[in-house]
Amino acid sequence: MLRTLLSIFAHENLELHQIGIVGAYLQGNLNEDIYMEVLEGIREEGKEGWFWKLKVLYSLKQAGCQ
Repeated sequence: MLRTLLSIFAHENLELHQIGIVGAYLQGNLNEDIYMEVLEGIREEGKEGWFWKLKVLYSLKQAGCQ
């Protein structure tokens, strides 16, 4: 299908522009607060009950909405 599309553009001498859709969902700003429990290997002594507040969205299911 892609080859057919490219053939049409080449035959008609048209310009083709491309964007990276996959990259568009890699990182986005958050409109809501999302907290994550600190991972087992990263926890520090005395901070066992702490959580991280995420500042940016990276490949989470909310990326499409942002």
